[in-house]
Parts: sequence; C-alpha cells; structure tokens
Amino acid sequence: MDSMFGTDGIRGVYGKTVTPRLFYAVGKALGGLKRKVKIVIGKDPRPSGEVLESAFLAGFFARGGVAGKLGIVPTPAVSYLTPFYGADFGVVIGASHNPSEYNGMKLFGADGKKLSTAQEQEIQLRIQKESRTQRVNHTGEVFRVSTTPYRAFLSKGSSLNGLKVVLDTANGSTSDFAARAFRSRGATVFTVNRKGKGKMINFRSGATYPACISAFTVKKGADIGFAFDGDGDRVIVADRFGNIYDGDDLLYLFAREYHCDRVVGTVLTNAGVERALKERGTIVFRAPVGDKNVAAIMRETVAPLGAEGAGHVLFSSHLTGDGVYTALRFAELMQIRGDSLFRRGEYRKFPCATKNIPLPLNLTKLKEAIQQQEHCQPLVRIVVRPSGTEPVLRLYAEGENEKACKECLERINAVILGGE
Repeated sequence: MDSMFGTDGIRGVYGKTVTPRLFYAVGKALGGLKRKVKIVIGKDPRPSGEVLESAFLAGFFARGGVAGKLGIVPTPAVSYLTPFYGADFGVVIGASHNPSEYNGMKLFGADGKKLSTAQEQEIQLRIQKESRTQRVNHTGEVFRVSTTPYRAFLSKGSSLNGLKVVLDTANGSTSDFAARAFRSRGATVFTVNRKGKGKMINFRSGATYPACISAFTVKKGADIGFAFDGDGDRVIVADRFGNIYDGDDLLYLFAREYHCDRVVGTVLTNAGVERALKERGTIVFRAPVGDKNVAAIMRETVAPLGAEGAGHVLFSSHLTGDGVYTALRFAELMQIRGDSLFRRGEYRKFPCATKNIPLPLNLTKLKEAIQQQEHCQPLVRIVVRPSGTEPVLRLYAEGENEKACKECLERINAVILGGE
C-alpha cells in the first residue's frame, strides 16, 4: 500500500493530488477513531485553505468530532496549542515552503509532536474503511480557542532592547506573529513580505529565498535578520553584513554556545559542520530527512539539540520546528555576544551539488551507477532520497571539491539515461 503521507504529512498540487474529496475522507477517518475526537485546527493563508479546511471539517463533524478553529496560524502554534487544550490531534492545512498552488496537511498527536509513520498508516487504513461507510448521522461540535497562550509563550525570555531586527515572513502565517513576539521583547523590528497574501506565499521571499533577507538586513542597517517559510517552522539567518546562515550553521552555533555534548542532524547535514562539531567534542547523530525523524533520534539519544539544513531547529524542550521560537533564542545569544557570535572561520562547509532524477527509473541501474562513482570518487559522499512532494529522487553529492561533486552527479545521470 502506497502511503499518502510523505516526509512531512500530505502534500501536493491543489486540485490534482490534494482535493476537497481527499480532505473530507481524512476528516471522516480522524473523527471515526473514537467517540468525540477533539482537535485544534489552523491553516496558512493559501487561497485553497478555506475550501480544504471546510471539506476536512465536514467529514470530521460527520463523525461527531469536536474542533477548535485557530484560523491563520504558524504550524508550531498548532503543535503548542494541541496539548494546551487537551486535544487528541492538531491539524494544519498548509504546504510549508512550497508555492501557493500547493497545499497539504500536517498532523500532530495529543503531545504536540508529529505523528509516527505507524500512526499515519493507521489513519490511512481508517480512510479505506470509512470509504465503505455510507451512513453517518453524528453531530459535530465547535469549542472556543485562542492563540493567546502561544503568543505568551513566545513573549517569555530575556530582553532584546536595543536590538535591530529584520523579519521576512514570506507572506505566510508568521506575518502577524513574528513581529509582535520580537516587539514584546523590546526589539526594534523591520518587516518585509508581511502582507500575508496567500497567492504570494514563499514567492521570492522567506527561508527559500535568502537573498531577500540578506539584502534587506544590510539596507536597514540591522543587527540581524530572520527569514521564515510559509508556515513558520523554518528559519534562515542573515548577519548585518548579509552573510547567510542555514540550519547546519545554526546547529553548530547553538551547539557551541550551549556546550552540547551531542546533537542530531540528518543524512544531509554538511560534513564540514560535523567535523567541526566533533573537534569540539560533540557527538553528531544523523537521522533521515524530516524534522519528525530528527525529533525521534533526539529522544533516543537524549540529545538537547537537532537541526536540518533547510532551517528546522529543534530543542529538547520544544521538539517541533518553530522558526519564530528559534529566532528569538538566537537573538538572545546575539544580544549577549554581538557579532562575535558568528565567528564563521571556526568551520568550513564542504561544497555540494544536487540533482533531481525523474521517476520511475531503473533502481538497479541507479544503485550500480552510485557504487561506481563512490569507487571512482571515494572523497565524494552521495545521498539519495525520494522527494516528499514531487515524483523525483533527489541526489546529493558532497565533498572537498565542488567540481567533482557536480561531475559525479552528471555521470550518474548519464548512466541512468543509458549514455554509458
């Protein structure tokens, strides 16, 4: 059985793989797990969000579910508020860093953590069972919820008085949250891409387009800049000179400042960062791609910190990617350390190259091609993983030489296409 859940929930182009019919079925399945299932539900500002939320709730209420509607909120707000309101699940209608034509769904358990693969499979089986159930005569309920507890959580912490901060909210769900959180701590805040218009979400902005935060931070003469993605679980940092720091950089900097003896990255964490951490005496564990996988390994290894290069940063006290929370913690360090926080010369990231290989393909030929290149180029590390949103395999090559990485991927591609 093929899973409808990818690396991070359900994701796809609205009207194709992601439809109101599908979301009605998921809502019906979730509502049928037990009597009066209780959820909190939020969404990002994509144009298709209203329709998909309505379809989901129609199915959910048909099974007697109880829902608290949060409106447009960052994904981590739903994670935080699920246990706060004693809900069985948290539901987010959104598509993270993807363009506006995409949409999807993320699900959290009663503890505010993302569902395990086993739990996702249980829901998928339930969807198949519910599809054979024609009659539903239960009555759903709505209960009142507020984002105030999450806002209060973000406002706690040391003062940021005097710190000049730029925030790029990618026209997404942090547009109303990030600026308020920083101002509540006393920071001077400049914003960009804060209109919250769903059609512009992630468009040449935010964590997937760091050139914007880099340029704007320099232009405003700010001390630091933070760029979030559309649903607010990622953050990328720019210093006052416009230098960019991704999740791998943040893993190193947080680990150094907090004196972590162990941290969790992913199979894509840069080997240069790993080497520098090991030289400091920090053990680095690698998880499969996906912040829920990072969280799982953090729990297994009792690691206080984990991160993905894309900008998900997780703390043991807060095991979900939360861009605004991460930015606030980094700003606290910046307030103490100033520009010396960065000290970029302490480590050197290895060059890398990426390539997408369309599916379907001959996996045996792919495996042979990779083995051949690893034999010819032992200093190049190759990682293959399926995309969570597209019918492609993502190839990643990393080594001491950028040219060697690119040539390695081109040779693999040539073999797959029958050129060798």
